Amino acid sequence: MDERHELKSLKKALRVLAFINQRGDATVSQVATAIGLPRPTAYRIMETMACEGYLEKLPHSIFYRITSLVQVLAAGFQDEELLLELAKPKVMALGQELGWPITLYTPRGINMIVRLNTDHDSALALERWSVGYAVPILDATSGYCYLSHCSCSEREELVEAAMRAEARETAGDGPDAMRYLTVTDNHSHLTRFNQTRSEEINYLIKLVRERGFCNIEFKRYAEGNVGVPLVLDGKAVGGLVMRYIKSVMRNTDRIQSYYVPRLQQLAREITESHTPLARAARTDGGEPSARPSAEILELSRAAAPRRRDAA
Repeated sequence: MDERHELKSLKKALRVLAFINQRGDATVSQVATAIGLPRPTAYRIMETMACEGYLEKLPHSIFYRITSLVQVLAAGFQDEELLLELAKPKVMALGQELGWPITLYTPRGINMIVRLNTDHDSALALERWSVGYAVPILDATSGYCYLSHCSCSEREELVEAAMRAEARETAGDGPDAMRYLTVTDNHSHLTRFNQTRSEEINYLIKLVRERGFCNIEFKRYAEGNVGVPLVLDGKAVGGLVMRYIKSVMRNTDRIQSYYVPRLQQLAREITESHTPLARAARTDGGEPSARPSAEILELSRAAAPRRRDAA
C-alpha cells in the first residue's frame, strides 16, 4: 500500500495494543520505550483506548490492561483477561467481607505477578502492593499454590531456574536468611539448619498438594499469608492469597477453619463463572472463534469501563 494512504496514528495504536497483549499489564513509559513512541503520544493512544473500553487503567496503579472488548476485533484476547474481569468483583466482595487484603496472582517466568488486589480498600493491610508487582515464585505463597498444581516438567524447570536466581541474589547472606514458619504444620520451623533448600521447597509443595492450601509466615514480616490454588480445566493458572497480621491470628484456628474455606469457595466461584464463557468463545476445535458469541460480546461490553476522566 502506498504510504500516503496509511493512517499512522492507527498503526501506532495497533502496535500499542499488540505490545500490551503480548506483555500483559504495562505502563505508558513501558509502552513508549518498547515501540519507540514519545511518551505523550503513547499516553494519548492508551487513554483513547481506555475511553473506548479496549484498555482499563487499573485503580491505584499506573498500569493498563486489555479488556475483553477486544473480542469485538476478533484478535488479541486471552482467557487470562476474561478470568481477571470475572474475578475482580468476586475478589473485591470477599475482601470487603473479610476485611483482610486479598490478592490474585498469576505466574510470569520465575515470578508471581499481582493482577488484582484489595490492598487499597483494606484498613488492615500493613503494606499496599500495586498491580504489576512481582514476587519471586519461591518467596510467594501463591508460588507454592501454583507449583503444587502445575505439570511436573514445568515445576522442575521453574524451581531449578528460581533456585539459580535466588542463589545469585542471596550470595553472602547468612543461613537464616530465608527462614519459614509454616502455620499449617504445627508451627514447625523449616530452615537451612535442618533441611536443604531443595528439600524445603519440595516439602512445601507436597504440603500444599495434600492440604489444598498454603500458609506461610516469613520471620521478617509482620504479615502472614494463606493462599489457595486457582485451577481452570485442570490447569494451574495462579493463586488467591489473603494476608493477615500474625499477632492477631496467633493461638487461633480461624485460618484453617474459616479463611481457607472462604478462599477455596472464591476459587470455585471464579472457575465456575469462567469455564462456560471461555468455552463459548471457542470453536469446537479449541481455537478462538473469529466471531464472538452474543453472550461474550454482552459480557465484554458490561465489564469494560468507559473512562472519560483524565489520569
